[in-house]
Amino acid sequence: MSVSPERSVMSRDKIEQARAQMYSNGYQPVPVYGLEAGGKKPMGAQWQNKTELPAWCPDAPNTGINCRGLRAIDIDVDELDAAGIRALVETRLGPAPVRVRSNSGRSLLLYRAAQGEPRKRMCPLDYKPPPAPGEKPPRVDKVEVLGKGQQFVAHGIHETGVLLEWSGSSPFDTPRDKLTAVTEEQIEALLDEIFERFATPAAKAKEAARTTSERVMPINDNCSLSDAGLDRAWAKARLQGEMQELAQTGEGGRNDRLNRAVFNCAQCVPLNLLTEGEIVAAAEEACRMNGLAMDRESGGMSGVQKTIASAMKEGKANPYPLEQVEARRWTRHSEQATRGASPSSEDVRLSGSQTLLNSHALKNLPDWYPQLFKTVIPLDGGGLEGTDDDKVVITATANGISGGILPIDLVAEQLGMSRDEAADQLAQWLEFELEPDQNAALRARSKAKQERKAKMRKVYEDAKGDRATIPYHAHAFTLAAEQSEKAILARNKDVLVRGGALVRPVVCPAEGAHGKPTKAVELKKITLSIMKSLMDSAAVYMKPGSGDGPEWVPTFAPTEVAALILDRVGYWSFPEVVGAIACPTLRPDGSLLSAEGYDPATRLYLVGGVDLPPLPEKPTKADAEASLARLNALLDDFPFVDEGSRSVALSALISPVLRGVLPRAPIHAVTAPTAGTGKSFLLDLGSIIATGFPCAVQSVGPDDAETEKRLVGSILAGRPIICLDNINAVFGSDFLCQIATQARVEVRPLGGSDKIDVEPRMTIFANGNNMVLTGDLTRRAIVARLDAAVEDPHKRQFKGDPAGDIMRDRGQYVADAITIVRAYIAAGRPGKLPKLASFDVWSDNVRSALVWLGCADPCDTMERVRDDDPERAKAVAFFEAWKKELGTDGEYKVKDLIQAATSTLEDHDCPLLREAITAIAWRRGQMDAQALGIWLDRYRDRVISDLQLTHGQKIGGSRRWLMRQVERGA
Repeated sequence: MSVSPERSVMSRDKIEQARAQMYSNGYQPVPVYGLEAGGKKPMGAQWQNKTELPAWCPDAPNTGINCRGLRAIDIDVDELDAAGIRALVETRLGPAPVRVRSNSGRSLLLYRAAQGEPRKRMCPLDYKPPPAPGEKPPRVDKVEVLGKGQQFVAHGIHETGVLLEWSGSSPFDTPRDKLTAVTEEQIEALLDEIFERFATPAAKAKEAARTTSERVMPINDNCSLSDAGLDRAWAKARLQGEMQELAQTGEGGRNDRLNRAVFNCAQCVPLNLLTEGEIVAAAEEACRMNGLAMDRESGGMSGVQKTIASAMKEGKANPYPLEQVEARRWTRHSEQATRGASPSSEDVRLSGSQTLLNSHALKNLPDWYPQLFKTVIPLDGGGLEGTDDDKVVITATANGISGGILPIDLVAEQLGMSRDEAADQLAQWLEFELEPDQNAALRARSKAKQERKAKMRKVYEDAKGDRATIPYHAHAFTLAAEQSEKAILARNKDVLVRGGALVRPVVCPAEGAHGKPTKAVELKKITLSIMKSLMDSAAVYMKPGSGDGPEWVPTFAPTEVAALILDRVGYWSFPEVVGAIACPTLRPDGSLLSAEGYDPATRLYLVGGVDLPPLPEKPTKADAEASLARLNALLDDFPFVDEGSRSVALSALISPVLRGVLPRAPIHAVTAPTAGTGKSFLLDLGSIIATGFPCAVQSVGPDDAETEKRLVGSILAGRPIICLDNINAVFGSDFLCQIATQARVEVRPLGGSDKIDVEPRMTIFANGNNMVLTGDLTRRAIVARLDAAVEDPHKRQFKGDPAGDIMRDRGQYVADAITIVRAYIAAGRPGKLPKLASFDVWSDNVRSALVWLGCADPCDTMERVRDDDPERAKAVAFFEAWKKELGTDGEYKVKDLIQAATSTLEDHDCPLLREAITAIAWRRGQMDAQALGIWLDRYRDRVISDLQLTHGQKIGGSRRWLMRQVERGA
């Protein structure tokens, strides 16, 4: 005998090992729990839909197998018949893994469904009368064929305390696809043969009575017109619906919902439609699923049982109204009528008085039945058989009419009357007084409600259009989130990923130079409300219906699904975007990006766009010269101090347009000695060409940290241009250096603690009066200088209207910028300038193209920027003072340098060194050795004025420094 992996101790390791073996063989393990050892109840409200290996739960040590797509034949009969049934199953269906236990002959054989995922089948082999109120249903011998929606315990301990074992093969060594496949025709024939051979006479008599369509069995002495099977099915459905809703009820309303559910079901107990035992069992299970049974504050399972007992007592004291039961029965019988067209749902609703008339008519057949037929034959037992003109025989007894038709409907059909007219005629024949229809107003309201629902359904269908349909319920919001992402992607291309967040491109208000309003293109973070709007525009969400309504009804986009989509960092299928642009650009391969929307090749999003004139695939140098002339004309009224400054301005007009092909570009700065010279206006022209709006600006902070905070928002927003406005002092920023040259940077959003990795794909502008750049910014910026040489430059009048010219024909100026670079590439990049560190692509395409067309090199301005750098001036003074006063032969410690600078001896006086070190390391009224040491480390190995500062020997733990002369070009 083959057994499961362990036979003695149900340890966690062995349980998880068994589940892993089953899972690897293609089965879906199900954690199984119970109040005692040997539980059979699956863990989790949605266990049928699980596809992953279940997580460990100490309360569920047994392991079941989900029967979806399987056919597990459970032989649950006395031992004398069990062996015979098992042999018959194996003979008819073939060999299979068999689950057994040592203290019983019962067994379970495991097969695979040949097609689809069939549901459960059952063959009862015995019949026992229904239990008395309050008793549990008796055990009935049966053979069940488990399928979709069921599971069986495959590994663990039976409730009797013995281990479950497998005879022969088992799910631990037999892959799912190696199981014997069986068809539903084989299952049907097998169950018929088992029933014929092994069913008791009582079971066969019950089956014969059930299959006699005209027989209606009374449910109790008070209900002569009942169909026992259908009535119990209705009550079972009522129990299932109440308990399903209870299981899904959240905190705050669970106890009230439990009380109401048990009360509603207990109303069926006095009618023998449900038993107390099945209501109690279902209610306790639902409370385990919604957590009420484990809630200590509510009393746990003890509190649940008290509530059940109280509600059960109240429900039994208020039985379901008999009149409503009878009205429901007659409605059901009429819907099942086989003669004529099926009545509509409105037509089958009878008033209480008409229901009683139907009952009275069946008890008094001779008083009205002969009025409808030419030939009426009495039957044994008091029934009548009538034959109409079409020779159709209709039999009636006190228990009902053949075909399930109602007496009133029979009169209406035979005499061609409406239902109300037929009721009046039947009442006249029987001398039965019909009471006014008290339900007429209710039926009218119901009909109006149905009409409104139909209209709303049409409105819904019209509004739905081609949107996806997504089912949603409380335990499947992860699947709903995945389906929502697909629906949004299929319908909306504006949802993108930027810096660990979902964003969308927008054009929003912004502040320009001198406080003037403008607009900026940026990527805006998607909020919860916007995500719900996107979901609603892409899909229709359907939630489970309730009561007798539709199975699924439309609902709003679920908030928890929207929140989950926003939080699915790393799982998104939305594309990553590096920035937003507002005009066509070139891709790295030289092709034109002109279609609005997301471009996978550059990961840029083109917002809006502009109509371009026809562009040649390979423009000539003449085309480029014409384009350069148009751009140059925009700059005629600006007072550039030299041609290099004009080239910087031309680059500021071209570079923002070419960001698709330029991973990085130098900072474009404009400075002037006096306000009002046109610095901001010059940069506005570049922004208007690239975005259609003047520059959105922001000021710098008092220190680098504050400047970084102000820049982070614009970087995360992916703006195509960042403009630092009104820099009127010496300015240096390590962070600005990073975003100007590095491919990716880490930023910390304002108010957040986590750093976000982003690609800074924008053009940086800056302006200021007598602006001085310092530190590493001097090699990252090209600067245009303006000087009107008048006292009040703001009073000057421009002869032309460059901003207006651009706005009137923006597409032409965008095309000009593209044509200049495209023509240079088409010509083979003749005379390409030496690469500029960190900005080699910009240098190869924009800088070199301008020089090719006869313009000055914009990088010539870098030398002037460097010469103006006060930090470099300090370094030059220090290096030259060292050479002149200390020479280039000795090595000095930091304290030796300070001592030499402070000495006033005639033969050791070093006034130049003293002045240089004072400018570098004067702290708290004296020269600070630590500050000087830090400064020396910063300039170590740099070459300034043909001198290089390097490390000397390290003696006694002290570092020495030396200055050496280097040859140019060395």
